[in-house]
Order: sequence, then structure tokens, then C-alpha cells
Amino acid sequence: MDNKQKLVVVLGMHRSGTSAVTRGLTVLGVSLGASLLHSQSDNVKGFWEDSDIKILNQDMLRHLARDWHSLSLLPEPERLIEQLSPFYWRAADLLANKVQEVDAFGFKDPRTCLLIPFWKHVFSQADLDVKYVVVTRHPLSIARSLQARNHFSPEKSLYLWLEYMLSAVTAILDDVAVVVDYDFLMDRPESELIRVAEHLGLGAPEAEALNVYSNDYLDVRLRHTHYTNSDLEKVNILTGDMVIASEAFRKLAMDQWRLDSASVREVFFSLRSGLLARRDLLSYLDRCELQLSDRERRLADFETAIKRRDEKVSACEQRIADFETAIKRRDEKVSACEQRITDFETAIKRRDEKVSAYERRVADFETAIKRRDEKIGALASGDKEKSRHLQQAESAVKETLRENNRLDKALAQQSLKLTGVLGSLQQREGQLRSLEGALKRHEKTIRALNEDKKLSQSSVRQLKGQLAKANEQLQLQQTLLATRAQEQEQEQQARDKVLQQEVSRLEVEVDMLRQSFGWLAEQRLRQWTRQSGQWLKRKGAAYEPEPCEAADHPEPSALPLVVVPEPVATLAPEMALVQASGLFDADWYLAHNPDVMQAGVDPLQHYFHFGAEERRDPHPLFASGWYLKSYPDIARAGANPLVHYLRLGFREGREPHPFFSGRDYMQRYSGVALGDLSPLQHYVQVGWQAGYEAHVLFDRGQYLSEYPELEGQAGYTAFAHCLKRFMAHRKKPLAPLAADRSVHAAFDREQEGRFIERIRHWQKMRQGDAGAPLVSIVMATRNRCAEIGSDIESILA
Repeated sequence: MDNKQKLVVVLGMHRSGTSAVTRGLTVLGVSLGASLLHSQSDNVKGFWEDSDIKILNQDMLRHLARDWHSLSLLPEPERLIEQLSPFYWRAADLLANKVQEVDAFGFKDPRTCLLIPFWKHVFSQADLDVKYVVVTRHPLSIARSLQARNHFSPEKSLYLWLEYMLSAVTAILDDVAVVVDYDFLMDRPESELIRVAEHLGLGAPEAEALNVYSNDYLDVRLRHTHYTNSDLEKVNILTGDMVIASEAFRKLAMDQWRLDSASVREVFFSLRSGLLARRDLLSYLDRCELQLSDRERRLADFETAIKRRDEKVSACEQRIADFETAIKRRDEKVSACEQRITDFETAIKRRDEKVSAYERRVADFETAIKRRDEKIGALASGDKEKSRHLQQAESAVKETLRENNRLDKALAQQSLKLTGVLGSLQQREGQLRSLEGALKRHEKTIRALNEDKKLSQSSVRQLKGQLAKANEQLQLQQTLLATRAQEQEQEQQARDKVLQQEVSRLEVEVDMLRQSFGWLAEQRLRQWTRQSGQWLKRKGAAYEPEPCEAADHPEPSALPLVVVPEPVATLAPEMALVQASGLFDADWYLAHNPDVMQAGVDPLQHYFHFGAEERRDPHPLFASGWYLKSYPDIARAGANPLVHYLRLGFREGREPHPFFSGRDYMQRYSGVALGDLSPLQHYVQVGWQAGYEAHVLFDRGQYLSEYPELEGQAGYTAFAHCLKRFMAHRKKPLAPLAADRSVHAAFDREQEGRFIERIRHWQKMRQGDAGAPLVSIVMATRNRCAEIGSDIESILA
């Protein structure tokens, strides 16, 4: 650990005193680098913040479609690291440049609190000795400062403080860290800096540097607010979680608690879970406050509302103009791409012309080579002729030598003829020397011609190599051009697909928020009414609470069955959809919910305001609780199960009841045209009248013969009656046969018919002999539905 470079990361909310703490690290020997932000009017002592890291954090938040003051929470750590993976190498290189050539480097940017899972991933790969300083300040001081600087409401500032602090501290519970309270630092800077040095293993501060920091840098006149813990109880805007968090950070700053203790971990993770549970509520409250503010301004000043509406229209027109400009720019880009393609085609055409020219030159060289080869061939033929003459001369010389030998033998007898013979011999030797000189000259000429031939062949090979390289470059450019066009088309298709998925997700989210609006608004209004009553009581004013407010936290079933006008208007389309679907049986709903009948309220309104959330069934063939349990994503969204099924569920293949399968219903009656109806709507409205059965093992005619009192009622009543009897005789009913997608593929219609007929036969035998023993047959399929058919055949055998 001693050989690793040290990195000190300062974490804390905006306006919490992180600048003062970071400046104090320089007294402890920590380097902050050379890229620091300049001081401004809202921080005259300087931010002591690395501008490069701040820009990177801003880019990453922008990539996540967030800002530093967004109330919506970021994704979980694993997903956050995955979404920010394109920034990993940029962050790693930036960090490597910062820490080199220094023993200890430190930086601070409040946005790091939100992005700390990503930064910890970068730290772990860099092999650094990382330590953290968590800066806390009284939440009311932060709210007052943000209100003065950014005009934020205190509620928004407090939730931002809670989000920043919980995101930071829950990520570093297992690391070396120290918590510093800004107010403690202002009151006793020397002891707090020594405490930080001890916790982080840094060197003790020098007296002179510590004196400059304490007396010159820190200025108590710049601390405009100073709250205590007793102030928490005097303010109603603080939630219980905020009070607990503030007290926890104060104890950590006083070293009464330790970050690595199990109790502290449990406290902070509990607070983090509570904040995650309010994710949708926070964004919803922002929108509600904006709507209420707009409504009050319209009532107060109609002309101002018209002006603002005109401004909104102008903004829309400006957006339209921007879109048109963007479209125009895109058209220009397309035109530029087309021009580039034209240029490429022109360049290819020119290159083709160059290639043709090279080919012509190669043909000319080949013709020249051919001519030279012919010339060399002619010279070779001449050489052969000369060689033949030379051979003849050599033969003559040999003959002459033989003649000379013969003459030598006769020299003694023919001495008179010797002079003539010698002269003839000398003459012939001169001719021989002449022939040898001519032969040497011809050989030299042949060698020169051969060298010219070699040079010509080398030039031809070079030209052919250049031609091959030109063809390869041309083919490579054509391949790159085709690949780039294909990549652009794939990228465009991927972007279109992502946009379509995002539109679908937003549509579902809008539907879910619409369905939960009435309930959330009513709860919010009751909370405001209760708080207003408490405030009036403290002021001594007379206040009589409504009977419905007797309990502080009433259960859903204990709330008065009243209808709030505005939510009813908002839910009117959903109510009309449910009422027209035929899947809300008011009489059945009242019969199975006697408390609703006693209250005397409209059953449909009760179902929308309370029944759906309490998982009451609107119809005997629609199980609200089973639907939400089977599809937890619908339950998490807070959607009305019946409205979701009618709008999206049946189209997504979701089933309304454990004993009614729309998929099986459509397979058995494949010729049915549903139109806009769900399979369950078709059966309830049309199917039972046409003789269709809700389940493959249910026979309505046979059942009515056993229970004639059901004759004349709606067709689905018999099946509902059968389900009620079945459920009454079983504590834990088996999963229905029709709910399995692969069951009916296990045996054919003939096997199914024989199986049902044999069951009916056994039922009649059972009715005729009440004393006969009941035999149960267990079929062990080992979770393989394909074996059901063979098992049934073995039973029927």
C-alpha cells in the first residue's frame, strides 16, 4: 500500500463547504493540480475544483439525460457503469495524467457523488490508494444557500441533499473515509484538519500553512447561516428520513459512529431504499407544483397567462423552426454525402482511365519486348551461321594441320615446296585471327542485347506490380465505401429501433401515471389538509377536522368511499373503457364485497379508487391479484390491472385468470375474428352464446344438467360457479392445464376426446355407486409436458 500513489476524493452536496475542505487538503500535502476553476461572485475564495474532471462529469450526466439538480434518480451501480462504459478510457487517461509525478492527488466535484460507482470502477483498475472525505452541512443551510443562488424551493434542495449524500456514503462504506462537518471546520479548523490527517494517514500540517488557512482563508463572515439540531424539530418541510440522515452524519463527523459498522450500514441502506421508493413521487410532485403555479398565475392575471401562452407558442414555433433547420442541415449532409459519392465515382473513373493507360503502356512494352526478342532471335540465327562458318574454318584448320603434318613428313623430300606451303599457312592463320576477332565482337553484341532484354523484363515486372497495387487500392476503396454505406444504414436502423422502443416505453409510462393520478393527488390533498389543521391549531385558530381525517395513516380499506371530482374526470376514459368491455360485473362486485354495498357507493368508482389497488376482482373471470402477482412489472408501475389488460395486456399475451387462457382459447377456435376484443371479452360477449368453452376440460351443457338452477343466466356464470366450487374444495389449486403453452402439443384431439369421455364415464359410475373407493392417479412427467399424452394413453388402456 505504501508504494501506491494516494488519491483523496472529496464528496459532498453543492453549497455544503466542499471548497473549504478541499483547500484544507493542500495544508496536508495533497496536490490539487493546475486546472482549477477560477473564483466567482458566489464563491469569492475559489472553488478549488478541477475543471477537467468537472467537464467529464457534466458530459457523463448529459449522456444519461440528467443534470446536477435533477430529482430523478440515476440507475443502479451495475447498470450505471455499463451505460458510462464509453467514458472509461477517457476517465482513466485523465486520472493517470493527474496523479503522475505527485505523491498524493486530490479533487472534488459535487457531481462525483452521483457518479461514484463509475469512478470507483476506474479507481480499481488504476491501482491507487483511494481515500474519501465526505463533507456534510446542516440541510437547512444548504436549502437556504440554493434558494438564494438558484431560486430552488427548500423541498427540492432537501431532496437533492438527501440524494447526493446517500448516493455517496452507501458507495464507500467499505473504503477508508472520514466525515467532516462544515460548521465544525469553521469553529475549530486546526483540530478538524488534524483529525482528517489521522483518519486518512496523511502527514501532520505545518504550523505556518495551518495558520494561513485558519486565519486568512477561512472567513466566518462568508457563513451566512448556522443551524443546530434543535432547528430540525421546528421545520415541517423536513421528512423523517432527512432528520435521521442529518443526525447520522453529525454523529459520524463527531466520531461517535463508524462508517464500517453494521448498524451504520443498515441505517444508510434503509434510507437509500426509502429514497428509491419515492422515485416516481418526486418527479410527479414537480409536475404537480408546476401545474398549480400556472393555475394560480392564470387566475391572478389573465393577461400574463395570455402572454405566457404566446411565449409558449413562440417557443413551439422556434422549435419547429429548429426542427426545420435540423432537417435542412440533414438534407445538406445527405447532399454532401451524395456529392462525395459522385466524387468517388469520378475518382474511380479517372483511376480506371489511368489503369487503361497503364495497360496500354504494358501492351506497348510487351510489343517492344516481342520485337526485341525477334531481333535477338535474328542475331542468334546470324550467330549460328557464323558459328557454322567458324566450325568449317576450324575443320579446315584441322585439315590444314593434318596436311602440315603430312607435309612435314615429306619435308625432307619436298623442301622446295616448303616456302609456298608456309606462306599459305600464315595467310590462313591471319584469316583465323580475323574470324576470332569477329566472333568476340558478336559475343559482346549478344551480351549487350541480353542485358537490354533483362532491363526490359524488369521494367515490365515493375509496371505489372504498380498495376496490381493500383487494382488492390481500387478494390479496397470500393470495399470501404460499400462497408461504410452498410454501417450507416445499420446505424440508422438501430437508431430508429431505439426511438420506437423509447416511444413505446413512454406511452406505457404515461398510461401508468394517468391511472395513479387520482389516488396520489387525493393523498397529497389530505396531507396538506392535515398539516394546515395542525398549523391552525398551533396558531390558536378554530379548526374542525373532517371525519375522514381521524386516523393519521388510514388503511386503504378504512378510507371513506368518496369520489374526488378532478380524479374522476381524469379517469373518465378508463372508466368508459372498462364499462364498455363487459369485464366489470357490478352486481357480482357488490355481492362479493359487502362493505362496498353497505357504503352505498358506485361500485365502478370504488373499484377505480380503491378496489384495484386492494386487488379486488371486477369480474369472476378476471383475477386482479393473480394478474399483478404473475406480472410484477405491472404491479411496480402501479397500474390498474384490468385497464392494463384491456389496453396492452392481451396484445402482449398476458392472461387474465389462472383458469382462462386466451392463447388456448384462440388455438381451439382459430377461426374466430376478435377485432379489437380481447379473448376474454369475446368469450363473455359472444363466445359462450356460440357454444365456445372457456376451458378445454369444461362442458357447459353437462354442467348445467347437474346444476339446472344456473339455466338462463349468463354463459360464463356456469364456468364461474364451477371455479368457485373447485376453489372451495382445494386449499392450493393446481396450475390450470390451459395456462401451459406447451401442454396441448403433448397429445392430439383424439387422445383428448377419449380422455374427456372416460372422465365423464368415471363420473357417472361414481354417482351411481356412492360407496366406491376414490382412486387418484399420479402422472410423473418430470416437468416434461410431452409425456402427458403417453401417460393418459396408459391410463385409458
